[in-house]
Amino acid sequence: AMLSTVGAFDPLDIAAKSGFNDPIVGIATAHRELWLIGDLTSEVWIGTGAADFYFQQVQGAYINHGSSAKYSVSQQDILVFFLQQDQQGNGLVLQGQGYDVTEISTPRIVQEFKSYETLSDAIGFCFQISDHAFYALVFPTADKGWLYDLTTGQWNEWNWVDSDGVLHRPRANCCMFVFNKILVGDWENGRILHLNIEAYTDYTPDNPTNPIVRIRTFPHSVGDKYERVTYNSFSADIQDGTIEDDSDPVILLSWSDNKGVSYGDPVEQTMRKLGEFLTTVSWNRLGQARDRVFKLQWSEPLKTALNGGFVEAKAART
Repeated sequence: AMLSTVGAFDPLDIAAKSGFNDPIVGIATAHRELWLIGDLTSEVWIGTGAADFYFQQVQGAYINHGSSAKYSVSQQDILVFFLQQDQQGNGLVLQGQGYDVTEISTPRIVQEFKSYETLSDAIGFCFQISDHAFYALVFPTADKGWLYDLTTGQWNEWNWVDSDGVLHRPRANCCMFVFNKILVGDWENGRILHLNIEAYTDYTPDNPTNPIVRIRTFPHSVGDKYERVTYNSFSADIQDGTIEDDSDPVILLSWSDNKGVSYGDPVEQTMRKLGEFLTTVSWNRLGQARDRVFKLQWSEPLKTALNGGFVEAKAART
């Protein structure tokens, strides 16, 4: 989403002629306007056709936020995204629209970013899968990847899993929509990969057909008065019955009773064979806790869609 040229002008030439005092980090285009994103502040410029210099600053479009991560700048439709830095701090993710910006990061996400060794190497790019548009933010040094869903407004971790079960940054290092496909570049070996929602395996150098690991944690489950709660059952509203061979695909449920610090051993449950669409995946008699966090995990190479989890619980007397 970085702009290499604008008409007959070089971006650095535009920055120099604009008189923008803040060091230029990146330039993005949205709605035929230029976003000059500096180290601490940003400005919006528009083409006026003036003979002396084609671009002029939009009056009043001065933004008190810049960025230290030049490759985090990306654009989707009329939206501009970048990782924030200003005189007060850094680590927020901002969305620019019109002549203003809004924060799309959450306190939890910002806290996570703040734990990384550096933010300046962040890489951002946008793509669309079905009717969902995403802003991807990858941190190479931290070995982490995140996806912001523009449709739902939710953040999700985006990683790949090695043969030892360790999570790493996604293979994608850049993105382009071409030949009616979403193509991404592998950061490690330069291979061009196809990002495809119909693929249920994830390419890795050691295992080109590695099953995708999907992990979903749920909000804290507590009683109204923080009393102990007896958990009779947990049911996963997930699409099942789509496996085409004779195997029994499984899904794992684990939970944390120490507010998400650690999780117990997972309990396995089958996701049903082909055609068993109406069978509910559930676990029964799950004990008691004052504060519990449930987690689902599965890595079967089959079509699944998780709609949510439902708990049947009863408050205890203490």
